[in-house]
Amino acid sequence: MELGKVRRRVLVVDDEADIRLMLSLFFCNAGHDVVTKPSAAEALRAAQDERFDVVVSDIGMPSMDGYELARALREVPGYEAVPLIAVSGFVEYSDREFALRAGFNERMSKPINLPALLELVTRLGGEG
Repeated sequence: MELGKVRRRVLVVDDEADIRLMLSLFFCNAGHDVVTKPSAAEALRAAQDERFDVVVSDIGMPSMDGYELARALREVPGYEAVPLIAVSGFVEYSDREFALRAGFNERMSKPINLPALLELVTRLGGEG
């Protein structure tokens, strides 16, 4: 980690194991602490038990999707203003609007541009 950089606790939520692993390795290599969860329900439980600085979540997940997760996270005490970043394979123009209305701060399309995602985590995560 570079001198002066803030270490953040990042929660990564995706039902695809390969994506969770890739993002975990990427964020760890960038000097952040990472917890990954394979479902929105597990991520919600983790957020109720722990404090994360940023949440990066897929949208298209079985049972509970990312939109539902964002709405639920906004109801968890302490998560009213935690930055939420949606990553999605959905590419319709309206998907960004849906994500923002659900409570996400930003939305990125898959395949994920890792440097741009790191910049978002850095910018939205504030001073830690």
